[in-house]
Amino acid sequence: VLLWVPAMMSYTVFVFRELMDFLASDDPVYLGIVLAVLMLILTFVRSVAVHLIFFTSIRVGVRAKSALSLIVFEKVLRAGAGTSSVGSVVNLVSADAHSILMAFGFAVWLVAGPVLLTLALIFLIVEVGPAALPGFALMLAIMPLQMFAAKKIGELRHAALAVTDNRTRLMSEILASIKVIKLYAWESSFADKIAAVRDAEMTQLRKSALVKKFNLMLSFSFPVLVAFVVFAIYTSTGNRLTASKVFVVLSIVNICRFPLIVLPMAIKFTTEAWVGFNRLAAF
Repeated sequence: VLLWVPAMMSYTVFVFRELMDFLASDDPVYLGIVLAVLMLILTFVRSVAVHLIFFTSIRVGVRAKSALSLIVFEKVLRAGAGTSSVGSVVNLVSADAHSILMAFGFAVWLVAGPVLLTLALIFLIVEVGPAALPGFALMLAIMPLQMFAAKKIGELRHAALAVTDNRTRLMSEILASIKVIKLYAWESSFADKIAAVRDAEMTQLRKSALVKKFNLMLSFSFPVLVAFVVFAIYTSTGNRLTASKVFVVLSIVNICRFPLIVLPMAIKFTTEAWVGFNRLAAF
């Protein structure tokens, strides 16, 4: 199924080029109808292949999460409740196991994403010649930023989970001793402690959200920048930019949008899953 996506992408670009050539020619109308229907079928098959990949990957991830949750609960039952706090166990099951689930759903695009981008670059080179190479250079320049952002997201998530464990542990202790706290009127002091821990947690979450938005901004702005650079260099070298060529190049760049959005997410979920796996292994 994974091979369907690049195959359908290749056929879609070829059919779209033929459709643009048809609009500039005097060929019979039925040929345009056939090309349009074929374009619809290829797009539909590509969409089905993408969703089938997600369905299969997420199903495997759900099974992995269920197995990990079962292992955690079995260890808690064997070792006793005193070996770890309720909050840390809840975090392991809800956050860490869930991150592994999401990694199963997106990790396949760590392989498929670069393949799709490579095919798109080959099509650009065929369409506009050497003018596509600066777009490839721009891709190489932006990818390290995405990798750095993904690494930073993993570090911030690890720090946030440590603070979350501290908060849930503190809340468990407060709830277990709530009668004593109410008896001695210690509500204000414990509320201040919870607020301080929560502020530290929110600081880590805000930093993580900012880095995620920066990574997402790179993903959305990347196709526009690539198209601008390709068109600028193509026209500056004396080539004539026709409507057919513009639409074909834009369709290729638009196809790149999906792997450029999914690839950073795959990197992020994989790094988060690595952090979660280490925490589960340490448990």
